[in-house]
Amino acid sequence: MLLSIEGFLPKWLKGIRWWPWRNEVEVNILEVGELNEALFLKIGSGLHRAYLPLIKVGELPEGIPLNRAMVINGGKFVEAEYTPRYLHMLLNAGFLEIKECISLPIANNAVIRAQPITLDSSNAVAIHTLSNGVNVVVKSYRKLPRVSIEPLVLEALVTSGYRYVPRLHYIVKWGEDVVTLVMEYVENLGDGGKPFYEDAVKYFNEGGRAGTIGLASQLGVEVSELHKTLINVDNDFFKPEAITDFDLKKWEERVEKYAKSIYSSIEVIEVGSERLKPWIEALGDLLPKAVNSFRESIDVYRDLVKARIHQDLHLSQFLYNPGRGFILTDFEGEPARSEEEKLYKEPCLRDLGTLVRSFHYLTTYIVISRLGFDGSTALHSKDPLKIWRHVHLRALIYAYLANILPYVKKAVGLNKLELISKISELMKPWIIEKALYEVTYELFYRPHMLPIPIMGLITFEDEVSGLIPKP
Repeated sequence: MLLSIEGFLPKWLKGIRWWPWRNEVEVNILEVGELNEALFLKIGSGLHRAYLPLIKVGELPEGIPLNRAMVINGGKFVEAEYTPRYLHMLLNAGFLEIKECISLPIANNAVIRAQPITLDSSNAVAIHTLSNGVNVVVKSYRKLPRVSIEPLVLEALVTSGYRYVPRLHYIVKWGEDVVTLVMEYVENLGDGGKPFYEDAVKYFNEGGRAGTIGLASQLGVEVSELHKTLINVDNDFFKPEAITDFDLKKWEERVEKYAKSIYSSIEVIEVGSERLKPWIEALGDLLPKAVNSFRESIDVYRDLVKARIHQDLHLSQFLYNPGRGFILTDFEGEPARSEEEKLYKEPCLRDLGTLVRSFHYLTTYIVISRLGFDGSTALHSKDPLKIWRHVHLRALIYAYLANILPYVKKAVGLNKLELISKISELMKPWIIEKALYEVTYELFYRPHMLPIPIMGLITFEDEVSGLIPKP
């Protein structure tokens, strides 16, 4: 069985999102664990390693298309996380180490159903339903990094009493690698942007008053609690450190890399719509301004503090549960970063700056989707959702500041009055950086969405100066 699978792997992997190559390359099986009709594999190619548990099935599991299975000599093999047998397999595989955080009565309850949450993720993520009605999320890491950031952060938050993450049941390791997390399934009404999106659409259509300002304040408190919790973890991985000239140079180089990538993409992109051409042409003028503004503004961080932050914070990273608030579900870092970059500590206020971009992205999407590319030129002069956005962002930022102030020296490196007086300056470079990252992403994946981050590059000066008045 192993030899058959080994020969089939290169062809199968090239159609899988998490595999880094689209052409067939040599794949080596590094480690094997066997359990009944299941094979647990660690595979490698070059410097890349991946975890791949496979199980033989008679029928394809719910939600798994045939092209996601390996059909070998008439037998079907699928990724084991998408079958109800996986949780019991974890508990019975002697080569795996199970760290229990919150007990889950798997031994006394059969898993009656398993289905993927998505097949488009770089990891395997599925919902498993126990016979007692409990739902859990099973998340396996396909690509195996040198340091698994998310399990470290999630365990630190859970053990420190941070309430805005799913409860953690098991951390599963194979040797030094964390391969699977078993977590609480959080009932939700949608991602963190849903209540704000619905309220902004209502405001756009009917006017009146913004109705979710309280939720924005709640979000600000949750983010400040996240930072307060992480800076107080007694571990060098989380310990705040002084920002050096090397850090400033590193952040400048990242922005320059985004700009270079954008220039290269502009040269070769084929514009499918005439309406996109003016936006893409505008990028040529916007990029030097954005890069120079970042260089000038980042110096405000000289000799301040960097810490372990979320790194990829935006509204879609949350699940919204009215009874529990906004629940963070992803701590893997910014997807486009290298493994080394994901380990970097950064200023806490970077998370706040990327949330500002997330609200701007949401409102710009609403305006463009309703007015079209032509009508959206109103955004250049009078953004119909600017007032809505700014009252929400002020609520978010003021709530964050009020909650973080007792820890401000440790978290940021400034005293209270300095932080309040410089808050706009401190967020500005991260708003620019995030907009450039979004342009890079949309050029590659969704060119039709380009006007949204481009508008962010057009308006960032006004966005920052008009958001929080100086005291």
